[in-house]
Amino acid sequence: MFGSTIEFCIRNFSNEYQSKMSNELESYIRSDGTLHSVKKELHLPSDKMYDLLNQHNSSSNTIVTAIYPTENNHFPEIIQKLYTNSDFQQNKNVLLYADSLSAAELNLYFQYYKIATGDPTTGLQMGLGIFFNNRKDWQDLELWELREWFSIFYSSWIQEWTESYCSTESDFLSLSNVDFLYHPKQCLEQIFKHCELTFNEKDIDKFVKMWQNKQQYIIDNENLCRDIIANTIDQVSFSWQHTNIVQEAIIQKRLRDCGYEIKCWNLNTFPTNTEQLYNLLEKV
Repeated sequence: MFGSTIEFCIRNFSNEYQSKMSNELESYIRSDGTLHSVKKELHLPSDKMYDLLNQHNSSSNTIVTAIYPTENNHFPEIIQKLYTNSDFQQNKNVLLYADSLSAAELNLYFQYYKIATGDPTTGLQMGLGIFFNNRKDWQDLELWELREWFSIFYSSWIQEWTESYCSTESDFLSLSNVDFLYHPKQCLEQIFKHCELTFNEKDIDKFVKMWQNKQQYIIDNENLCRDIIANTIDQVSFSWQHTNIVQEAIIQKRLRDCGYEIKCWNLNTFPTNTEQLYNLLEKV
Protein backbone atom coordinates (compact mmCIF):
# COMPACT_ATOMS: atom_id res chain seq x y z
CA MET A 1 0.00 0.00 0.00
CA PHE A 2 1.42 3.36 -1.14
CA GLY A 3 4.90 1.88 -1.66
CA SER A 4 5.59 3.90 -4.82
CA THR A 5 4.45 7.12 -3.14
CA ILE A 6 6.62 6.55 -0.07
CA GLU A 7 9.70 5.71 -2.12
CA PHE A 8 9.19 8.80 -4.28
CA CYS A 9 8.93 10.99 -1.17
CA ILE A 10 12.05 9.52 0.40
CA ARG A 11 13.98 10.17 -2.79
CA ASN A 12 12.73 13.70 -3.27
CA PHE A 13 12.02 15.09 0.20
CA SER A 14 14.88 13.75 2.32
CA ASN A 15 18.28 15.39 2.50
CA GLU A 16 19.96 11.99 2.40
CA TYR A 17 18.42 10.83 -0.87
CA GLN A 18 17.24 14.02 -2.51
CA SER A 19 17.85 14.19 -6.22
CA LYS A 20 16.92 16.93 -8.63
CA MET A 21 13.56 16.34 -10.32
CA SER A 22 13.79 16.38 -14.08
CA ASN A 23 10.11 17.30 -14.54
CA GLU A 24 7.42 19.35 -12.86
CA LEU A 25 6.26 17.81 -9.58
CA GLU A 26 2.69 17.25 -10.78
CA SER A 27 3.82 15.21 -13.78
CA TYR A 28 4.94 12.35 -11.54
CA ILE A 29 1.45 11.73 -10.13
CA ARG A 30 -0.66 9.86 -12.65
CA SER A 31 -4.33 10.60 -13.22
CA ASP A 32 -5.24 7.52 -11.14
CA GLY A 33 -3.31 8.97 -8.19
CA THR A 34 -0.39 6.55 -8.36
CA LEU A 35 3.31 7.14 -8.86
CA HIS A 36 3.64 3.86 -10.73
CA SER A 37 5.36 5.62 -13.63
CA VAL A 38 8.32 6.35 -11.34
CA LYS A 39 10.94 3.60 -11.41
CA LYS A 40 11.35 1.78 -8.10
CA GLU A 41 14.71 0.54 -6.96
CA LEU A 42 13.74 -2.94 -5.81
CA HIS A 43 10.04 -3.71 -6.24
CA LEU A 44 9.99 -7.37 -5.34
CA PRO A 45 7.97 -9.89 -7.34
CA SER A 46 6.65 -12.54 -5.00
CA ASP A 47 8.24 -15.53 -6.70
CA LYS A 48 11.72 -13.97 -6.66
CA MET A 49 11.59 -11.92 -3.46
CA TYR A 50 14.03 -13.85 -1.31
CA ASP A 51 16.55 -14.60 -4.06
CA LEU A 52 16.68 -10.94 -5.04
CA LEU A 53 17.13 -9.79 -1.46
CA ASN A 54 19.94 -12.26 -0.86
CA GLN A 55 21.70 -11.19 -4.06
CA HIS A 56 21.33 -7.46 -3.47
CA ASN A 57 24.02 -5.39 -1.83
CA SER A 58 22.43 -4.60 1.54
CA SER A 59 24.94 -1.87 2.36
CA SER A 60 23.70 0.47 -0.37
CA ASN A 61 20.80 2.27 1.33
CA THR A 62 18.44 0.37 -0.93
CA ILE A 63 14.73 1.19 -0.85
CA VAL A 64 12.78 -2.04 -1.11
CA THR A 65 9.01 -2.18 -1.70
CA ALA A 66 7.07 -5.42 -1.44
CA ILE A 67 3.38 -6.25 -1.89
CA TYR A 68 1.44 -8.69 0.28
CA PRO A 69 -0.26 -11.08 0.23
CA THR A 70 0.28 -12.80 -3.10
CA GLU A 71 -0.70 -16.15 -4.49
CA ASN A 72 2.57 -17.68 -3.36
CA ASN A 73 3.37 -15.62 -0.26
CA HIS A 74 1.31 -14.80 2.81
CA PHE A 75 2.50 -12.02 5.07
CA PRO A 76 3.54 -14.17 8.09
CA GLU A 77 5.59 -16.37 5.77
CA ILE A 78 7.19 -13.34 4.12
CA ILE A 79 8.20 -11.91 7.50
CA GLN A 80 9.50 -15.24 8.78
CA LYS A 81 11.66 -15.78 5.72
CA LEU A 82 12.93 -12.20 5.66
CA TYR A 83 14.03 -12.42 9.29
CA THR A 84 16.26 -15.38 8.43
CA ASN A 85 18.32 -12.84 6.47
CA SER A 86 20.65 -11.17 8.97
CA ASP A 87 20.90 -8.07 6.76
CA PHE A 88 17.13 -7.60 6.92
CA GLN A 89 17.28 -7.45 10.71
CA GLN A 90 19.40 -4.28 10.44
CA ASN A 91 16.92 -2.53 8.15
CA LYS A 92 14.44 0.22 8.86
CA ASN A 93 11.11 -1.47 8.24
CA VAL A 94 7.75 0.17 7.60
CA LEU A 95 4.42 -1.61 7.30
CA LEU A 96 1.34 -0.06 5.71
CA TYR A 97 -1.70 -2.06 6.73
CA ALA A 98 -5.49 -1.81 6.97
CA ASP A 99 -6.69 -1.50 10.56
CA SER A 100 -10.32 -2.45 9.87
CA LEU A 101 -12.54 -4.13 7.31
CA SER A 102 -13.67 -0.77 5.91
CA ALA A 103 -10.02 0.32 5.59
CA ALA A 104 -9.25 -2.88 3.71
CA GLU A 105 -12.24 -2.25 1.45
CA LEU A 106 -10.70 1.12 0.60
CA ASN A 107 -7.64 -0.75 -0.51
CA LEU A 108 -9.79 -2.90 -2.81
CA TYR A 109 -10.72 0.31 -4.64
CA PHE A 110 -7.04 1.19 -4.93
CA GLN A 111 -6.28 -2.28 -6.31
CA TYR A 112 -9.16 -2.10 -8.76
CA TYR A 113 -8.36 1.32 -10.22
CA LYS A 114 -4.60 1.43 -9.86
CA ILE A 115 -3.56 -2.14 -10.63
CA ALA A 116 -6.46 -3.69 -12.52
CA THR A 117 -7.16 -0.31 -14.21
CA GLY A 118 -10.88 -0.74 -13.75
CA ASP A 119 -11.44 -3.76 -15.99
CA PRO A 120 -14.45 -5.66 -14.56
CA THR A 121 -13.70 -8.91 -16.40
CA THR A 122 -10.00 -9.62 -16.75
CA GLY A 123 -9.04 -6.85 -14.33
CA LEU A 124 -10.75 -8.07 -11.17
CA GLN A 125 -7.83 -10.45 -10.71
CA MET A 126 -6.02 -7.34 -9.37
CA GLY A 127 -3.03 -9.39 -8.37
CA LEU A 128 -5.41 -11.28 -6.10
CA GLY A 129 -4.79 -14.71 -7.56
CA ILE A 130 -4.91 -16.11 -4.05
CA PHE A 131 -8.55 -15.08 -3.77
CA PHE A 132 -9.51 -17.22 -6.74
CA ASN A 133 -7.30 -20.18 -5.85
CA ASN A 134 -10.36 -22.42 -5.57
CA ARG A 135 -12.06 -21.03 -8.66
CA LYS A 136 -9.75 -21.49 -11.60
CA ASP A 137 -12.68 -20.77 -13.93
CA TRP A 138 -13.44 -17.34 -12.45
CA GLN A 139 -12.85 -15.60 -15.77
CA ASP A 140 -15.76 -17.56 -17.23
CA LEU A 141 -18.23 -16.32 -14.62
CA GLU A 142 -20.97 -13.91 -15.58
CA LEU A 143 -20.78 -10.51 -13.95
CA TRP A 144 -23.55 -11.29 -11.43
CA GLU A 145 -21.81 -14.54 -10.45
CA LEU A 146 -18.48 -12.78 -10.05
CA ARG A 147 -20.07 -10.06 -7.89
CA GLU A 148 -21.81 -12.66 -5.72
CA TRP A 149 -18.64 -14.72 -5.31
CA PHE A 150 -16.56 -11.68 -4.50
CA SER A 151 -19.09 -10.29 -2.01
CA ILE A 152 -19.13 -13.56 -0.05
CA PHE A 153 -15.41 -14.23 0.13
CA TYR A 154 -13.46 -10.96 -0.08
CA SER A 155 -13.77 -10.25 3.66
CA SER A 156 -11.90 -13.44 4.57
CA TRP A 157 -9.23 -12.75 1.96
CA ILE A 158 -8.50 -9.17 3.04
CA GLN A 159 -8.29 -10.25 6.66
CA GLU A 160 -4.59 -10.73 5.98
CA TRP A 161 -4.28 -6.96 5.51
CA THR A 162 -6.01 -6.25 8.81
CA GLU A 163 -3.99 -8.79 10.77
CA SER A 164 -0.59 -8.19 9.19
CA TYR A 165 0.73 -5.96 11.97
CA CYS A 166 0.43 -8.93 14.37
CA SER A 167 3.23 -10.67 12.45
CA THR A 168 5.76 -7.84 12.68
CA GLU A 169 8.46 -7.33 15.25
CA SER A 170 8.82 -4.22 17.41
CA ASP A 171 11.38 -2.76 14.99
CA PHE A 172 8.59 -2.08 12.45
CA LEU A 173 6.83 1.23 12.13
CA SER A 174 3.21 0.29 11.40
CA LEU A 175 0.87 2.85 9.81
CA SER A 176 -2.70 2.43 8.64
CA ASN A 177 -3.64 3.08 5.04
CA VAL A 178 -6.46 5.38 6.23
CA ASP A 179 -4.02 7.53 8.23
CA PHE A 180 -1.75 7.78 5.19
CA LEU A 181 -4.66 8.64 2.90
CA TYR A 182 -5.97 11.46 5.10
CA HIS A 183 -2.74 12.58 6.81
CA PRO A 184 0.10 11.84 4.38
CA LYS A 185 2.47 14.55 5.58
CA GLN A 186 2.25 13.46 9.22
CA CYS A 187 2.77 9.82 8.22
CA LEU A 188 5.75 10.74 6.05
CA GLU A 189 7.26 12.62 8.98
CA GLN A 190 6.93 9.46 11.09
CA ILE A 191 8.51 7.34 8.36
CA PHE A 192 11.42 9.74 7.94
CA LYS A 193 12.02 9.83 11.69
CA HIS A 194 11.88 6.04 11.92
CA CYS A 195 14.35 5.71 9.03
CA GLU A 196 16.62 8.39 10.54
CA LEU A 197 16.20 10.63 7.52
CA THR A 198 16.09 14.42 7.49
CA PHE A 199 12.73 15.70 6.33
CA ASN A 200 13.18 18.44 3.72
CA GLU A 201 9.87 20.27 3.64
CA LYS A 202 10.56 22.10 0.37
CA ASP A 203 7.68 21.29 -2.00
CA ILE A 204 6.18 18.65 0.32
CA ASP A 205 3.01 20.65 1.00
CA LYS A 206 2.53 21.19 -2.72
CA PHE A 207 3.04 17.48 -3.38
CA VAL A 208 0.66 16.38 -0.60
CA LYS A 209 -2.12 18.66 -1.85
CA MET A 210 -1.80 17.38 -5.42
CA TRP A 211 -1.56 13.75 -4.26
CA GLN A 212 -4.62 13.98 -2.02
CA ASN A 213 -6.66 15.66 -4.75
CA LYS A 214 -5.95 12.70 -7.00
CA GLN A 215 -7.11 10.21 -4.34
CA GLN A 216 -10.48 11.94 -3.93
CA TYR A 217 -12.25 9.68 -6.43
CA ILE A 218 -11.48 6.70 -4.17
CA ILE A 219 -13.10 8.47 -1.22
CA ASP A 220 -16.03 9.38 -3.47
CA ASN A 221 -16.45 5.69 -4.35
CA GLU A 222 -16.71 4.78 -0.68
CA ASN A 223 -19.05 7.66 0.14
CA LEU A 224 -21.36 6.63 -2.69
CA CYS A 225 -21.51 3.07 -1.35
CA ARG A 226 -22.52 4.33 2.08
CA ASP A 227 -25.18 6.62 0.62
CA ILE A 228 -26.63 3.83 -1.53
CA ILE A 229 -26.88 1.42 1.41
CA ALA A 230 -28.33 3.92 3.90
CA ASN A 231 -30.86 5.40 1.48
CA THR A 232 -31.94 2.02 0.15
CA ILE A 233 -32.62 0.59 3.61
CA ASP A 234 -34.44 3.78 4.65
CA GLN A 235 -36.30 3.90 1.31
CA VAL A 236 -35.10 7.41 0.57
CA SER A 237 -35.17 8.36 -3.09
CA PHE A 238 -31.60 8.44 -4.39
CA SER A 239 -30.02 7.71 -7.76
CA TRP A 240 -26.52 7.31 -9.14
CA GLN A 241 -24.88 7.14 -12.54
CA HIS A 242 -22.71 4.07 -12.35
CA THR A 243 -21.11 1.60 -9.97
CA ASN A 244 -18.17 -0.71 -10.53
CA ILE A 245 -17.81 -4.40 -9.63
CA VAL A 246 -15.94 -3.66 -6.40
CA GLN A 247 -18.52 -1.13 -5.19
CA GLU A 248 -21.33 -3.53 -6.05
CA ALA A 249 -19.72 -6.42 -4.18
CA ILE A 250 -19.14 -4.21 -1.13
CA ILE A 251 -22.75 -2.99 -1.25
CA GLN A 252 -23.99 -6.56 -1.52
CA LYS A 253 -21.82 -7.68 1.39
CA ARG A 254 -22.80 -4.76 3.65
CA LEU A 255 -26.51 -5.22 2.89
CA ARG A 256 -26.08 -8.89 3.80
CA ASP A 257 -24.51 -7.82 7.09
CA CYS A 258 -27.62 -5.66 7.68
CA GLY A 259 -29.91 -8.64 7.08
CA TYR A 260 -30.73 -8.18 3.39
CA GLU A 261 -29.88 -10.36 0.41
CA ILE A 262 -30.00 -9.02 -3.15
CA LYS A 263 -31.93 -11.18 -5.60
CA CYS A 264 -28.89 -11.34 -7.80
CA TRP A 265 -29.69 -14.17 -10.23
CA ASN A 266 -28.82 -12.85 -13.72
CA LEU A 267 -28.40 -9.32 -12.30
CA ASN A 268 -25.60 -8.36 -14.67
CA THR A 269 -26.72 -4.72 -14.70
CA PHE A 270 -26.73 -3.25 -11.21
CA PRO A 271 -29.57 -0.87 -10.21
CA THR A 272 -29.04 2.88 -10.49
CA ASN A 273 -31.56 4.07 -7.90
CA THR A 274 -32.78 3.07 -4.46
CA GLU A 275 -36.25 2.03 -5.61
CA GLN A 276 -34.83 -0.52 -8.04
CA LEU A 277 -32.38 -1.85 -5.48
CA TYR A 278 -34.91 -2.00 -2.63
CA ASN A 279 -37.28 -4.06 -4.80
CA LEU A 280 -34.49 -6.62 -5.22
CA LEU A 281 -33.94 -7.06 -1.48
CA GLU A 282 -35.01 -10.02 0.59
CA LYS A 283 -34.98 -9.80 4.39
CA VAL A 284 -33.10 -12.75 5.82
